[in-house]
Amino acid sequence: MGNLALELLELMSEKRASDLHIKVGRPPMFRTDGKLTAMAGNIITEEEANETAYNFMTPTQRERFANTNEMDLAYSPNGTTRYRINVFRQKGTVELVIRAILKNIPTLEDLHLPMVLKKNCFRTQGAYSSHGHGG
Repeated sequence: MGNLALELLELMSEKRASDLHIKVGRPPMFRTDGKLTAMAGNIITEEEANETAYNFMTPTQRERFANTNEMDLAYSPNGTTRYRINVFRQKGTVELVIRAILKNIPTLEDLHLPMVLKKNCFRTQGAYSSHGHGG
């Protein structure tokens, strides 16, 4: 695994970010508590974006990506945190969106959500729909 990829995943964990966006010509963007913030002082080059993406792929996946221009991956460095990675080519350059998948799912109390939601989770009849943005 390349240094930049590991460095960005480590920063993602430190910032408690749910998502990391990597795009050529821009700094890495971290989504924390629903807000995107840029990493200061680091503009991603085309070489860095390619290297970061290819570090997550096997040779077979790299070949498939070259043909399809998109790839969904999973990565778990040492069984602690899991990441869902979407790699795609847009306007001729490689971009990545990485989402951290929490090992421990937060409770309603951890999320400071109203307890009425707990009641709705255990309903046995009817339909219940709740919507919101990811991240």
